[in-house]
Amino acid sequence: LERVLAAARLPPPPWLQLLLAVAGSLVFATAGGGPELIAGRALIGIGFALGLIGAMVVIARWFPKERYARLISLLYTLGGIGALLASTPLAAVSQAIGWRGAFLAMAGITTVLAV
Repeated sequence: LERVLAAARLPPPPWLQLLLAVAGSLVFATAGGGPELIAGRALIGIGFALGLIGAMVVIARWFPKERYARLISLLYTLGGIGALLASTPLAAVSQAIGWRGAFLAMAGITTVLAV
């Protein structure tokens, strides 16, 4: 338990977050069945969850405790708005190149932005 608590104090390195998200997108896009689809989505979720934890650690370190709940709420709100705004372009890309192509494109874009 002490190791888990100690790890929660440090934000995960950004390269690990991106590596998991890109790997998950590649696994999902090339999946041949249910287990691979689940594994791919799990890797994507873990990668982006690490980013969320990193943001929460930064908020906890940089801002007073009194503002923590409001800033975390803002973080979640912005994430929700981002998901809503991404839905229409993702649907259009999926129709144009298929859902597998859309996930391959997201893996490529994420890799380019990471470099």
